[in-house]
Amino acid sequence: LPWLARFRGRTPLQRYTAAVIAVVFGAIAAALLRPQFDFGLLLPFLAAVAVSAWFGGFGPGLLTGALSIVTIDLVLIGPVGQIALDGDELPRFATFLLTAALIAALSGSQQRVEAALRASEQRFRSMIEVANEGVWLLDAAGATVYANRRLATILGADGEALTGRSIRDFVFPDDRAAWDARFGRAMWERLDSFEWRLRRADGGPAHVLIATSPVEDASGMTGVVALISDISERQRAARDLARANERFGLAAEAVQALIYDWEPGSDEVEWSPGLVDVVGWRPDEAPPSNAWWSAQIHPADRARLQQISLAERLAAGRFSNEYRVRHRDGHWVDVWDQGRVVHDAAGRPIRGVGSTIDISARKAAEEALHLLANAGQMLPSGLDFDKTLERAAAFPVGPLADWCAIDLLGPQGEPRQAALAIGEQGGVIAAPEPDFVRESVAAGTALIASETSPAGADVARVADAGRLLAATNASAMLALPLAARDVCFGAMILARSRDADPWSERDVALAQELARRAALAIDNARLHREAQEAEARYFGLFAGTTDGILMFDRAGRFVDANPAASRLLGYDHDRLLGAAIGDVLADADVWREASDELRRSGAWRGEFELRRKNGSAVPVEAWIDAVLLQSEVVYVAVARDMTERRALERGQEEFVAAAAHDLKNPLAAIRGQAQLLRRRLRKGESLPPERLEQGIDGIDAAASRMTGLIDELVDITRVRVGAPLDLRRAPVDLVDLARRSAEIYQRTSERHEIVVAAGREPVVGQWDSLRLERVLGNLLGNAVKYSPDGGNIVVRVERETGAAGPLAALGVTDEGVGIPAADLPSIFERFHRGGNVGAIAGTGIGLAAVRQIIEEHGGTIAAESVEGCGSTFTIRLPLAQPAAAPAESARSERA
Repeated sequence: LPWLARFRGRTPLQRYTAAVIAVVFGAIAAALLRPQFDFGLLLPFLAAVAVSAWFGGFGPGLLTGALSIVTIDLVLIGPVGQIALDGDELPRFATFLLTAALIAALSGSQQRVEAALRASEQRFRSMIEVANEGVWLLDAAGATVYANRRLATILGADGEALTGRSIRDFVFPDDRAAWDARFGRAMWERLDSFEWRLRRADGGPAHVLIATSPVEDASGMTGVVALISDISERQRAARDLARANERFGLAAEAVQALIYDWEPGSDEVEWSPGLVDVVGWRPDEAPPSNAWWSAQIHPADRARLQQISLAERLAAGRFSNEYRVRHRDGHWVDVWDQGRVVHDAAGRPIRGVGSTIDISARKAAEEALHLLANAGQMLPSGLDFDKTLERAAAFPVGPLADWCAIDLLGPQGEPRQAALAIGEQGGVIAAPEPDFVRESVAAGTALIASETSPAGADVARVADAGRLLAATNASAMLALPLAARDVCFGAMILARSRDADPWSERDVALAQELARRAALAIDNARLHREAQEAEARYFGLFAGTTDGILMFDRAGRFVDANPAASRLLGYDHDRLLGAAIGDVLADADVWREASDELRRSGAWRGEFELRRKNGSAVPVEAWIDAVLLQSEVVYVAVARDMTERRALERGQEEFVAAAAHDLKNPLAAIRGQAQLLRRRLRKGESLPPERLEQGIDGIDAAASRMTGLIDELVDITRVRVGAPLDLRRAPVDLVDLARRSAEIYQRTSERHEIVVAAGREPVVGQWDSLRLERVLGNLLGNAVKYSPDGGNIVVRVERETGAAGPLAALGVTDEGVGIPAADLPSIFERFHRGGNVGAIAGTGIGLAAVRQIIEEHGGTIAAESVEGCGSTFTIRLPLAQPAAAPAESARSERA
């Protein structure tokens, strides 16, 4: 009976109880069959033996056979029985017992085989369940016959719920056509591992590796068994590795540095592509060894580095050195080499990873700043003319040149050597011919004699440089004009020996800046010497002073006055003499205090107001002293007009407040970005390149804003002292400049729409590109700032015809707050701002600088505005090339 199968392998009591029950059922069956089938009396008992042996084994089977004989003899053989245990039946019963024993033996053997099979199956299932791979048994239709727990985990489903489900339920719809083709092949052939994307129970993808094998029996192919390996983590790791390699490559490329990996044991080095940026060699051209790199280091630096043993350097863990290395073209490159040494468990160095950065520009900039800082401190520190000349000649020697001379023009324009400084390598260099100096002074530009050093736009090259260098025994020579107050009064001559490196563009630019500073210092010292000479000649004379000087007696009547005093008060000199001091004082109380002080001490210092002839008051700062003149005491009063100074002080106070506000914003942005980056670095966080770039861009933008404001201040300062701007004229397309500036300022505001209205043809003139860009940036910045509610900003560029020739017209129109009519005439004055912009930060110097730049270009600027309706600023610049720049004209006239 099927239900008896549950008792197989149970306890002995259960097995032998089942044997007795089998005999009972056999007796019942024999009693029922005896009337119809005499020969079937033993058959039910044979069946009972078979069942008992199948369920309980050999022992219960033999017991069933013995009990069957007893049952037949005692129960079934009776009055109605046809069988008796006589001699004729013994063979039959013996045969029955043998058959029962045989059945019991066979059933016991089968039971042992089945037990072994069950144990084997249990071990196999245990192995399958704990396997790290998913096992999926499918029938011929693709339905799940068996799935282990690992497969259920991969698919995110319940293991029992998988039974009967089609594998197509776990294939994405887009992949089903391809899967059906693969499954069809898997029914007939073994498929090697292939990657596939299965759909998990939650709908997400599971990236797996699948290997299949067909399952067959005697009837043929019955299904497929598939081994499933989850490779999601492996793919993710591969993607992460690829991204990490990509980020490393991008980072190495972004910093333009050499990244290297060194194995100390073999001395082999793997170079990154940055090798070509540092020393000009590609990685496939350079030997992969540290010895090759060491051979490229400057001998002096190599000796310095060799003072520290290799073992000490490797044991330090981290290293950082600055030294020079030879470039492929022969010049020396300053580099910063830093990295880390990796040690094994025993502390032995096994790897060195580092980066090498070209810091030549930084070193040159540091040296330039140091040189200029020293020059800025030392050159103007004294007003002795001869010592200033000596300092000016000595500063370039070493950093820039091996030999330097200062030549000044004599009364007839001939150059004469006024100072000379010679370095260690400059002893064999001779002075150049005077024509070399004259040509530089006459042109007003730098003049270079060299076969290798570059010549920029403002540096001319000597045609016959070879002959000049051979005559002076120098490898390069540079003449820099010395000019101040638009007058060129000499030249600074620099020379390098034949063993020195050629000048770079940065070197030439540094030399020009040093020459400009030296020229100012020399000119100041010369002015001081001339002032001393003039003081000796004109002591006591006050006719040329700009301060008003008034002399009055004890009665308070004027006895003398200089022309400045007459101009200050508006009186003729003769009309002023004899008048009383009380006639020109606006405040009598101040004069009473001054009179008392003069009687007590003979001197008074203070401020008061004078009344002009026209009745207006003028504030003055006065110094009054008692002077004994021909046995008579007179009082000398020096009065300085403070009108402009007070206005300037008010403007400067407003300017300082506005400038402080404008400078604090970019400084705060710079400081904020720097502190944020510093905090993240201190926390050990790795900065993504894009985040680092954003931080650097923010710092750069804020620094640019500060630079623009400082540049405007420099120009305003030059205007104030009467010095013209140093324009660098070159062809400039005004249309292109307008479009670029509009694009830059459009990115700073989403509330404004900046439109450039210009034709297709370029409008090109000879202008200073940087200063015109500052002009347009100032106008666009004002248009954005003074249009707080947004609106359209239109930039128009067109050609016009003027009385003097063709003009370029540039207009900027906004829809902002406008300019009050009362402020419009003064809008281009220094520190003047409209009366309706008090809540908007500003300095009041931008438009003054704009006007100065435009006028220096020979152009004009005008403003039109209606308060509350916006403003229009129109610039007109001559398109024709000027015959001579203002500075050049002044130089030629003075020459």
